[in-house]
Amino acid sequence: VKVIIEDCGYSTVIDEFTYQLKDLFHLPKFPVMNAANTVTKLRAGYDLEEASAVKQVAKSKTPILFIHGDADTFVPFEMLDEVYNAA
Repeated sequence: VKVIIEDCGYSTVIDEFTYQLKDLFHLPKFPVMNAANTVTKLRAGYDLEEASAVKQVAKSKTPILFIHGDADTFVPFEMLDEVYNAA
């Protein structure tokens, strides 16, 4: 791999789901994300708190091109800063 192209990526799964809950459904993070994380742990054996692009990008030594439009309504533009700063 010579370069990674990061296109409108989220910072963490929890942050993205929390944003969508609020934006689309006007629901709070608690208790929805706690319940979703519990079900995911039981059914898939996976903790949503572990899904972090920020942590993975911080480990990478490969050059990354970041692309994210500020009119994106699905992944908040501010998440770009978190991922970019981890690089």
